[in-house]
Amino acid sequence: MSVQAVTLPTTGAKADAAGLMRSFGVASLVVLLGVAAAWFYVKRVGDAPVLFEDDMLFVETVERRRRSGVELLIEQGELAYAAGRILEPQFDSALYFYQAVLAEDAQHRDARLGLDRVIDWLRGELAAARAAEDLQREVAVTARIAELRPGDERAAREALIARRKLASWGQFEAALASGDISEAGAQYRELRALRGADAVADAGMERVVSTLVTQARIAANQGDVERAQSALDEAVEWGIDFETETSLNAIITEARTPVRDGAFEATLTAAVGALEEGRLMGGDDSAWELFQAVLREHPDHSGAHGGILEVRAALGARTREAIAAEQFDTIPQLLEDARRAGVSEDQRSALRRELEYREHVAAMRLGRYGEPFRVSDLEVITERAPVYPRAAMTRQIEGWVDLEFTVSAAGRVEDVHVRESSASVFHQTSIDAVEGYQFAPYLLHGRPVPVRAALRFNYRM
Repeated sequence: MSVQAVTLPTTGAKADAAGLMRSFGVASLVVLLGVAAAWFYVKRVGDAPVLFEDDMLFVETVERRRRSGVELLIEQGELAYAAGRILEPQFDSALYFYQAVLAEDAQHRDARLGLDRVIDWLRGELAAARAAEDLQREVAVTARIAELRPGDERAAREALIARRKLASWGQFEAALASGDISEAGAQYRELRALRGADAVADAGMERVVSTLVTQARIAANQGDVERAQSALDEAVEWGIDFETETSLNAIITEARTPVRDGAFEATLTAAVGALEEGRLMGGDDSAWELFQAVLREHPDHSGAHGGILEVRAALGARTREAIAAEQFDTIPQLLEDARRAGVSEDQRSALRRELEYREHVAAMRLGRYGEPFRVSDLEVITERAPVYPRAAMTRQIEGWVDLEFTVSAAGRVEDVHVRESSASVFHQTSIDAVEGYQFAPYLLHGRPVPVRAALRFNYRM
């Protein structure tokens, strides 16, 4: 094999090399100046510091961790809300988690929405407290709403009115117990101004009038015409019915010309004493029996007829008080006494309805549930379909879950339990789904009450 030698030309070679070096030196200088200018521009723009790649990575990591922590708090808040831990326990409630986020970012959208949901829940509790005429609970709930809505005039006013209502009711009760009808009347007017014509205020009015009527009857039967007339006049101011006013006028007229019969007067006095002491029914020395004894001797005696009416009114009041105090074991006898005393069927029906309402509320509070309602028996406002569990789908498992839960007086789902199921893999998705339901409040005699309900979810592929 031959090798060919190549000889480079030498003529003008040094000159070309020198020109090349000069050209390279100028180009290098231009490049270096460009790099320096670019470095200076990047490093300082209007004297503002610029983060390099390592700095940016650190900041992004911190921000990502911060966002991750916020998202975790929001998730914990949602889980707590779904589980019914709205306000308690203090450090594991929906309110706690939402407020923790808002402490870092007061405008965080999801946290503000979560806080709004908590306040909506509290407003449902407020409606239930008002329906149950629970003034103390109303005060507590309105105070919490005002605390969560600082600067909200409506919330502050509701809290103030609730406190004034409770104070007026306490003063009304004290005045009535002490016999200070004037003060009781003043507090009743305050209640009406604050509450309007609701059951609590109306009950207060009935008690004021009933007390005045009793005072008038007792005074007339004791021959104290002046005191009887004064009590009657005050009762008329409050608006007693025409029949009662006519009866009292007849009693007072009769008192001005009493029957001169020692035995009769002794029986009448004993009857009045029994009425004052609250011995209404049940023995020969009860007000009912003694007034009946007077009427057997003097069938037209207005005082004795008025006494019978007073016994009926007192039995009704005593039954209502026993129902409110949840003294359920005493009520059957009271209702029977009311029937024997001639209390009207309408009045006794109203008492039975009130009894049924109070018994239901007490049973739910104590966890004494009867047969649960079917969801089809209730009015569903919002419902949520369960998610098919991925583990069950992967293994192609089908099944069902029977759930039982409470629908609160505000229509929310609480206290969810699995009664039976075909497989535990479906439990959590079923609970999550039913907790997304919202119902119209169930009404018992026109008042919202909590009820237990049952629902089955079927899982089919």
